Amino acid sequence: MPKIQPQDRTPNANLTISIRTDVHTKLRAYAKFLSDSDVSYVVAEALKPLFADKEFTDWLKAHPLDTFELKPALKPKKAKATAA
Repeated sequence: MPKIQPQDRTPNANLTISIRTDVHTKLRAYAKFLSDSDVSYVVAEALKPLFADKEFTDWLKAHPLDTFELKPALKPKKAKATAA
């Protein structure tokens, strides 16, 4: 029996990470095992037990989630061209 349930297709935020090739291969295989779920769903479900950690939840009370929200990236300013 799978350790996590198949994906419910709730909208996701984007996150770019790098992981070892062997972990990526197993992650994709597990997603396939879960009725073709997305790998992002598998990662999110696998993280849920970490977020339930008592020490983390205690720490989180002192560090509100809104301080960790993603801010839109600022576009770099273009350098002004100088006439020669």
